Amino acid sequence: MNDRLAELQANLNRGPEQVTVDWAKDPENPPQEKTVFLDDFFANVDELKRLIDAIKSATQQIKVLGQKEEVEVNKQREKAISDELNAIVTQTNRAAREGKELLSALKEDSTKGNASEKRIKSNLFTTLTRKFIAVTQDYQNAQSSYKTGIQKKVKRTVKVVMDDASEEEINAVIESGSSAGEVLQQAVLHKPAAVIENAYNAINDKYQDVVRLEASIRELHQMFLDFALLVEQQGELLDRIQNQVEAAYDDFEKGNENIEKAIESSKKVRKKQCCIIVIVIIVVIILLFALGVLA
Repeated sequence: MNDRLAELQANLNRGPEQVTVDWAKDPENPPQEKTVFLDDFFANVDELKRLIDAIKSATQQIKVLGQKEEVEVNKQREKAISDELNAIVTQTNRAAREGKELLSALKEDSTKGNASEKRIKSNLFTTLTRKFIAVTQDYQNAQSSYKTGIQKKVKRTVKVVMDDASEEEINAVIESGSSAGEVLQQAVLHKPAAVIENAYNAINDKYQDVVRLEASIRELHQMFLDFALLVEQQGELLDRIQNQVEAAYDDFEKGNENIEKAIESSKKVRKKQCCIIVIVIIVVIILLFALGVLA
């Protein structure tokens, strides 16, 4: 039991890349042995697994879209990529929020039941939390990479209009968003209006993508803070369980000592009783001889 708790505690201190999940079964509790009290818990586990797979799939899709966006020059196809990205981010962020709610439910449920049930639930909760955090971090990193690619592309667009623009001027255009047209017009008076308008449209579209990605990244960052609190609290729960188990083991040892003492005391009592009986018999025999009964 102590070894098992030590393993769970070690799991809390491992990085996400070290965590693997056996979705099929708990090593010590095969699915066919699940009892009714765990049905709801494992239903949430299965749903969380589905969400993890969905986030992982979305991460790969964003990476592919980022590669397409980097080399695409056709405005219609760029817009199609942007629309697809927006749909993926919206859907995946919803999945991440659902996953967070499921983890909270699993955490609360892991404190219920007997010691064996708590051990199973705590083990799965800790492992699933680490796995969920890992795939969500990958998802966030994919968005950050996409955002960086967009910013580089916007800089190239600005350079077409403002050949001698400094890094500060380029950043000012990017950050101006919907006001980019005015900034470009003021900075470049000798360029044709059509060139400036095309550059503005391209920059504004990319700016909207950047804004959406930044909002998504901030939301995910807050989730990471909440996840850290969940894992920390679960670590405290494991500490309490371990303390309870150790206390129970100490009580068990003390109980054994008391039983041994009782057995030893019982042996001594029986020995004394035998001695008393022998003495009584001897006294009776002596008295009988003295009275001449046995003469």
